[in-house]
Amino acid sequence: MDTADIADTRREIEMLFLQIQPELQRHVRRIVRCAATAEDLTQDLFMRLDRVPNTLSSTNDRRRYLFRMASNLALDHQRVRANRARLLDEMGPFLIEEADANADTGTREQLELLQDILAGLPSRRRTIFEKSRLLGMTYSEIARELGVSVSLVEKEVAAAMKALLLAAAAASLGVAATAHEAAASAPMH
Repeated sequence: MDTADIADTRREIEMLFLQIQPELQRHVRRIVRCAATAEDLTQDLFMRLDRVPNTLSSTNDRRRYLFRMASNLALDHQRVRANRARLLDEMGPFLIEEADANADTGTREQLELLQDILAGLPSRRRTIFEKSRLLGMTYSEIARELGVSVSLVEKEVAAAMKALLLAAAAASLGVAATAHEAAASAPMH
């Protein structure tokens, strides 16, 4: 296949995507049960069209492949969301939503611990976590702004949450040095 053929195939795949985008979005919505998330994931799918093999010659093969990609994105999203929910449940008492100037000493200490843990995170992980949790940006917005995939953003947020949980647990046991180590070394999954 020469360069012109590849370019023609890419255009055909893009045109097919645009034709079936509403169907793909409905398909994703049935899995994730959220219109906004389905829209984001369908947009992410468009950004991944270059992964569709050029060897798929029939429209039906390409269509099936796009639906498989959409299903995989939606299922990956659901898996990450379930993992995140589990981490949030586990972190319960360690999460600090906000602290006002009149907060008691325990809350201020928790806030200082949170700030120390965040400071110990790798730079990209801290940036992604802060954009997500403190600025309220969506994963898609963060991915676009930083030029990374949504999947990477999800993994970094999950790793940051895990690090916070580990470090807070270590600190509550009086193992201060381990708190920073946990924050910096929590692996991405």
